[in-house]
Amino acid sequence: MSHITRKQILDTADIQLYVYADDLKANTYEGQAEVCWGLRNALMVPTRIWNCATPQAQFKDCDFERHKAEIDEHIEVIRQYVALHPHYTVVIFPKIGRGCSNMKLLAPRCYAYLLTQLRKFDPTYET
Repeated sequence: MSHITRKQILDTADIQLYVYADDLKANTYEGQAEVCWGLRNALMVPTRIWNCATPQAQFKDCDFERHKAEIDEHIEVIRQYVALHPHYTVVIFPKIGRGCSNMKLLAPRCYAYLLTQLRKFDPTYET
């Protein structure tokens, strides 16, 4: 699925959970977050600290343990949602960690960890 619209998410609110990328502050309002923000069947995973292209805003592998804990916190929310809605299909947005966060390049260890966690919901997920 290369492009997911807000209408698609609304139309499938009772059968699908969408997972999208945002910064830890969850205040981006553009890209994936713009499409998903405020919808009950859309949950985010963090891919950067805040919405900015500066190096200070990006995840870094030197802070892996901290970012791992932040990722785990959001993955747990998704896990709990799935446990409450076992009939839901999990749809993960494409290119998580490869957009503005540039996570794949700037924090490859964090990126690999995030992918491992996302694949627990969809083993075939590829960014």
